[in-house]
Amino acid sequence: MTSGRQPARQPAPTGRSAGGVRPYRWRIRGASVQGYSHVREGKWCEDSFAHLSLYERGSLPDVHVLAVADGAGSAPRSAEGSRLAVAMATRLVRDRIHPSGRPATAPDLRQLLTAAHEEIVTEFRRVVTAVAGREHIGEFATTLTVVVLAYPLIGYLSIGDGFIVVRTGEGGQTNLHLLDAGSADPEHASQTVFLTSDTSRAARVNAVYDPWITGVFMSTDGLIPVTLRRDPEGRLAVATEPVIDTVLGLLDDDHFDASGLVQLLLREAVTEVTQDDTTLLVAVLCR
Repeated sequence: MTSGRQPARQPAPTGRSAGGVRPYRWRIRGASVQGYSHVREGKWCEDSFAHLSLYERGSLPDVHVLAVADGAGSAPRSAEGSRLAVAMATRLVRDRIHPSGRPATAPDLRQLLTAAHEEIVTEFRRVVTAVAGREHIGEFATTLTVVVLAYPLIGYLSIGDGFIVVRTGEGGQTNLHLLDAGSADPEHASQTVFLTSDTSRAARVNAVYDPWITGVFMSTDGLIPVTLRRDPEGRLAVATEPVIDTVLGLLDDDHFDASGLVQLLLREAVTEVTQDDTTLLVAVLCR
């Protein structure tokens, strides 16, 4: 996996290429479950997710825009904020890609997402102000994580404490890598940034080239306790427990029922370690 300048000679984009078959579609599924703490307090689920596609002709997979958001528990209208954020972000990013088509390089995609960040924040605040007045913007506080799948490129824009894990590998050997996590720095782990905050320095934007990517797992922070761990230096990494690998493996099955994601989020192994709302949005590359 590389970022920035791409190698002079790139391998053919074959994904899971043991048989030399070019992949052609992403399978994408998502789920959100209300946390037990919110059930006790009589609150709605404040997490949201969304997905939009740009369909293209040819042998490469279509371009997809995915987003997850986590409304701030202390903000009275954060559930509305998270729904607005994912709907607006997926639409605005898709509309930026549509006129020029698939980004050609990782720097191109990173530049597009950097520009999209400013547009999303401006439009989000404009709509909230029109609905509730400038003095009530904070009531809609929410995080936002956006992923663009433009195989063999993947880019992301993240504000707050969502996280992204990718599955990548060649010849049947796969690995899970933490692509981004908002609480990677333990010193600032408690200082969550929201779309209603000053995001000018807090937004994380990047894009990488990886022709061997076969899966993407993105989530709000509610699933961190069962999916990530901290190494001795306090940095986040993918946990050894096979939660993410299991979810990606489920989606590899052509007959997978999406309701299985909800059942997974309701398992005692998950609910006993997190009282928060839990959300995941997952994509696997199909042949």
